[in-house]
Amino acid sequence: MKLKNLWIPALLLLLIGGIIKVCDTMFNVNGTGFVLSSTACNLTLAGCAVLLYIIGWCLSLADRNKTFKAEPTKNMLCGIFGFIAAVSLLGGGVVRLIADKNNLVESILAILAGLVLLYEACISFTGVNGMKKIPVAALIVPVWCCTRFIMLFIEYSKRSLMAVELFDIIALAFLVMFLFYQSMYFAAINNRLAIRKAAIYGTVFIMLELVVCADLIIKMAIGRQPMPNIDTQIVEPTMLNIVMIVGDLALCCYAFFFIREILKTADNNLTWPAEKNQDDLLLAELDEDIAAQETTGTETAAEENESEDKATDNSRDTSSA
Repeated sequence: MKLKNLWIPALLLLLIGGIIKVCDTMFNVNGTGFVLSSTACNLTLAGCAVLLYIIGWCLSLADRNKTFKAEPTKNMLCGIFGFIAAVSLLGGGVVRLIADKNNLVESILAILAGLVLLYEACISFTGVNGMKKIPVAALIVPVWCCTRFIMLFIEYSKRSLMAVELFDIIALAFLVMFLFYQSMYFAAINNRLAIRKAAIYGTVFIMLELVVCADLIIKMAIGRQPMPNIDTQIVEPTMLNIVMIVGDLALCCYAFFFIREILKTADNNLTWPAEKNQDDLLLAELDEDIAAQETTGTETAAEENESEDKATDNSRDTSSA
């Protein structure tokens, strides 16, 4: 599959985006101080994300005539990082449920999503996909993420445009799409479409989220408090930021190994329809040759038997004479 080569441009764009974001964090004060302003840096990073998305679709179109399928298999690394991400999500949901009664719906959805993600991690450990029996449950994770995206967008829209970290919102938007097609994959709905789009959206999300996490780590290292959001206003900001960073990095690793596994499995089961038809034609020709050889052999045997019968009759006539 051509889509498995998407990591090459993703790595290059991650390097470019990471350097730009780190320089923006370290040198820009109140939006200025670096070659590019903070707004220009965010627009450049958004452009990198769009470019990677376009490259992914171009590679996906190269596989449009191919037939491939993948089923969940044993993947220990995917299971481990999925477990860490699920525990982080569960912990954050419980903390918000206890400390902030205003976000009750989002907290309950976070807990349910953590449980579903934990079950999906168990699927990666065992290789047995029980999610096909309850496909509706697979939608809980993208529904939670979509709710979180809406709440984060509302929270950021209350601030001035210069203060908004639009990069967080863009990363979360791609995460919503990745989790949606990942849920389709586990629910065994339109397997081929789910594999292609989960790989594209997931790769873009990984690139963006790694840059976001690097930005948060740099801000904490230089003593600059990261921009508060709906989570860091609840409990002590530094500790919750650390928990969030660990959970986000675990989710990135989970997405990486998940995409790697589905593309590898799909590539092993890859066939071209034209090649398949050609194989069918070759098999049909082989069957015809075998049938013709059997017919020829039968006719030859009949002629030999007829010759033997004539020879026997002639010998009898000779002996009688």
